Amino acid sequence: MMTRFALAALLTLMLASALMAADQKTCAACGKPISTGQYTQADGQYFHAEHFICAYCRKPIGTSRYFTQNGLRYDSTCFVNEISARCAYCRKPVGTNWVTYDGQEYHKECYDNFVALRCSFCGEIIDGEYLRDQWGNTYHEYHKNEPRCQYCGRLFTAATNGGERFSDGRSECGVCLENAVCKKLDAETIMYDVKATLASLGIGIDRDKLPVKLVDAGQLSTRHGNRRNDLELAGLTQFEKSSWLYGLVNSKKFTIYILHSLPRKHYVATIAHELMHVWLGLNAPMTQSSAMVEGTCNYAAYLILKQLADEESERMIDQMTGSTDPNYGEGFRRVKAQVELLTLPGWLEYLKKNERPPW
Repeated sequence: MMTRFALAALLTLMLASALMAADQKTCAACGKPISTGQYTQADGQYFHAEHFICAYCRKPIGTSRYFTQNGLRYDSTCFVNEISARCAYCRKPVGTNWVTYDGQEYHKECYDNFVALRCSFCGEIIDGEYLRDQWGNTYHEYHKNEPRCQYCGRLFTAATNGGERFSDGRSECGVCLENAVCKKLDAETIMYDVKATLASLGIGIDRDKLPVKLVDAGQLSTRHGNRRNDLELAGLTQFEKSSWLYGLVNSKKFTIYILHSLPRKHYVATIAHELMHVWLGLNAPMTQSSAMVEGTCNYAAYLILKQLADEESERMIDQMTGSTDPNYGEGFRRVKAQVELLTLPGWLEYLKKNERPPW
């Protein structure tokens, strides 16, 4: 029979064995008990010191800083130089502090200085909603009401050399002002060049001299019969007809008024439009449909812009084609369709004899 002292000793031994078993550590790498020597505890696991190693160089990590990726551990040197992503801009390892943009990693400095979308107006990084103009410039959405060029759509920035607000209410950026038509001699020279180009395309205008006057928006609007400044109005052709000897002799006089300081290509398109008004005044009935008249004049502008064959001219053609105005937009589209059907000479012959459009 076991004595009370023997039973107590046995219980003590069993408790000690249980405590030793509970305190027993197993290496997560080799699966064997860690009984003696140094060990490492990481991520809730235990390792023999020699088994806690870098997955790349296979050397013990010890107590140094390490990084985990896809379940594997790497010492800081191997991780930064060999494992971590490389900056899509400078191609150097991004280390532990990077920015992910459009599926690629960048050093934050590289991203901020060379990659981040920046506002063309204030230069700050854009983080959130933004606007993009037809030239590819991006702006914070809250800059939408800042001064912008009414001809190219750019906001006034350092990149556009600012801009100018004319007393007639127009706004024009520095880029457009660089080639703006401001002098009477330049205006007339360009007008005769455009007149010659139209003649080569089959639209001959029987006038050797045509006065061109550069005016502001207020003056143009007044001559147009409006009592307000219409900033969309860029040109106007005034036609005067007189007769004597009981109507046997007739005289027609034309004066073209164009806004001063129009960007060159806008001036070219406008003067082509107005020259077509001269052609109609010389050759067609005076009571024609507005859609047929303005559509035909815009078609002349279209022909000249097509001759220029550059990106800016194509943008202007796109704007003309997409216009919702019943005369300048829809009228132009219908006239263009008629020219494609009848050819240009055929359409000019139609204009000479008809007041109403064929559509």
